[in-house]
Amino acid sequence: ARLAGSHAKAVLDRDTLATLANGIEGMIDRDLGGLRGAPKFPNAPFMQTLWLSWLRDRHTAHRDAVLLSLEQMLRGGIYDHIGGGLSRYSTDAEWLVPHFEKMLYDNAQLIRLCNWAYAATGNELFRVRIEETIDWLLREMRVDGSAFAASLDADSEGEEGLFYT
Repeated sequence: ARLAGSHAKAVLDRDTLATLANGIEGMIDRDLGGLRGAPKFPNAPFMQTLWLSWLRDRHTAHRDAVLLSLEQMLRGGIYDHIGGGLSRYSTDAEWLVPHFEKMLYDNAQLIRLCNWAYAATGNELFRVRIEETIDWLLREMRVDGSAFAASLDADSEGEEGLFYT
């Protein structure tokens, strides 16, 4: 990274971005998306790095890793198919069993990634999940009509996921 201009804004140069993206690509689960192993976190900053690398250098493996990861998350149990929104992580490698906590920043980053993916592919799954997640954020995460809560806890009555199950 280097500093650019008088605003001292950090900018990734092509070589640094490629090095980061190639390192992340080496950790990707090519069958299930995301990083290999469990628990599986959405890890939006890694996915964003891969996407930006694809935009810059057209390295299709980077784009494909993001699309696979998003599709697996959005079809899996980590995504709340009833209420909308993405859980903090999946306790298993298949994205099936969610840790029921939901984080504002994870969902905001998911919306951004899905928007990029939808713009590039036209895949309706991404559009639908964007809409559902925004609806969930406005319905469940809004506090006093304007601010947003940072998270919804996984525990209720002392048991993880009880409210959801």
